Amino acid sequence: MLVLKLVFPAFVQSYWFKEIDLLVLCLKKHLEVIG
Repeated sequence: MLVLKLVFPAFVQSYWFKEIDLLVLCLKKHLEVIG
């Protein structure tokens, strides 16, 4: 259980950071198209 407590939050954080990176990339592409 201790391993889950240590590993799971890091996994969730890395997943969310990847999602945010994808959102930022999409926003940049849209801004480039508009600009």
